[in-house]
Amino acid sequence: MAVHRSTAARRSRLRPPSACRAFKDVDNLHWFSHSTSTSTSTFHIMILTPSTLASSSYSSSSPNMLALPSNFEKSPNLPPLPPRNYLLTPTKRAISNSSTGSSSSSASSSPSSPSSSFLLPPAYTHNGHSASTIDTIHPMRANHLYISENRAPIKGSWTVDPSMHVPQGLLPQVKNKKKKLDNLNFYSHQKQVHATLTLAGGREPTKSFLSAQSKQGPVTVEITSRTNQRFHLTAVSKRSHVTVYIPRDFEGPITFKYTKIPPHFSEGLLPQLTLFGRDNTQGTAFVGDWSKFGNGPKGKDGRYDHWNGDELVVSAKRGLLRVCYTDEPREEIKPPQGLLSRLVGCY
Repeated sequence: MAVHRSTAARRSRLRPPSACRAFKDVDNLHWFSHSTSTSTSTFHIMILTPSTLASSSYSSSSPNMLALPSNFEKSPNLPPLPPRNYLLTPTKRAISNSSTGSSSSSASSSPSSPSSSFLLPPAYTHNGHSASTIDTIHPMRANHLYISENRAPIKGSWTVDPSMHVPQGLLPQVKNKKKKLDNLNFYSHQKQVHATLTLAGGREPTKSFLSAQSKQGPVTVEITSRTNQRFHLTAVSKRSHVTVYIPRDFEGPITFKYTKIPPHFSEGLLPQLTLFGRDNTQGTAFVGDWSKFGNGPKGKDGRYDHWNGDELVVSAKRGLLRVCYTDEPREEIKPPQGLLSRLVGCY
């Protein structure tokens, strides 16, 4: 389903994650990509059922706009959509509302009325709880998910599953077609990026490639849990802070770049950290047993092709750079004291 939003809708703060609240609690909803231009914003989603693929298009610039089935309840805090016409062909089957007392009103409507009948997709189930923000919605399953915003923040929870097959026609269009697609790629030009990620793996070990970047806003990435999966994470902010929370079993190299303020590694992370070099702008360290790393060089894309473990690339040119464990307290991080912190070079 390709969805286009006008500039007015975007100004009403109807963001892609928030816009998907109209489909709240739909377990079979998959969100593939989203992009923003100066006038419109488009994101692609697909609703899959065991035997049916329901897909349609919605455009704010078109006189015919898709109407969602009645069992898709919208959050009360959502801004109202413009008047809509039904793009789907009317049928004689009336809509039955799941709420008490709504069946009588539906029955009294005319069968040909847009408010009472159209081609109804298969019923979808939901757990009935209300969700007013993206933070309360269960993590959305995703793979090769690209989101780019100009003036909007990107915030939410996702489950990254590399085994999830995305059809060729739904893959995001990227400038560098020779580069392998990331499993998740977020970019906001002016606002923050805050992603809470769960990495889902299968029987065979896999590795996800993740990227979260912003030019003017802060970047925060939390890896809450993972199953049989390693990751390569790039977190960059050119004019603000970068905070990354990694799992306790993280093992791999950390490449960090900064301008004035040295990076801060948490007190729990420092005993597991080995520093291999640092100057006024960048440095390299390793978390865990670095003897397993081997002697392979970096590839053209800056990745260690020979290394199948974890990798972390962080950069905060004008802000504070912090790397912590996910299960550590989230209070304000204080500068660590002692000989070890001075040797590593943390502030």
